[in-house]
Parts: sequence; structure tokens; C-alpha cells
Amino acid sequence: MNSNTHKCGNMVYVSKGGNAMGRTNIVLDEKLVQQAIRVTGAKSKREVVQIALDRLVQQGDIYQAILKMEGKLHWEGDLKAMRRRLHDHR
Repeated sequence: MNSNTHKCGNMVYVSKGGNAMGRTNIVLDEKLVQQAIRVTGAKSKREVVQIALDRLVQQGDIYQAILKMEGKLHWEGDLKAMRRRLHDHR
């Protein structure tokens, strides 16, 4: 696995961009970091921060792609009825 690839559990994350990483000092919520390490399977704080940043950027890319589809897809249905059924199942 190269330095841009991070394996966490059954998933492998590949970082975009080159190998160059800047150094920085940040204050992190230790409980949140430990929870993120458990959830991702990361082996270090550096790795969990890298995974979090990769996921954030990936989500932004997905969000932008969805926004570009606005008004381009045909949909038929009764939204009020769907919402009623959803509400009735709670």
C-alpha cells in the first residue's frame, strides 16, 4: 500500500494529490479522536485526520455532482403520500 492509500477495516481510502503534506499543530477533542479511530480502524491520529479530510472532500465532490443534476431528472410520484406513509411507519 502506498502512502496515499489508507486501509481501515474492509475499506481502502486513496488520497487525491501528491505525497507532499504540510505539517501543522492542531488541538483535537481527544474523545472524538478516539471515537473516530474506533470507527475507521485508523492506527494513528495522523491517519484518522487524513481519512476525515479525504471523506470531507469526497462528500463535497458528491454533493456538487448531485447539485449539477438538479432539474435534469424526470420524477413522477405523490410526495405528500410518500411522506404520509413514512410518517405512519414511525
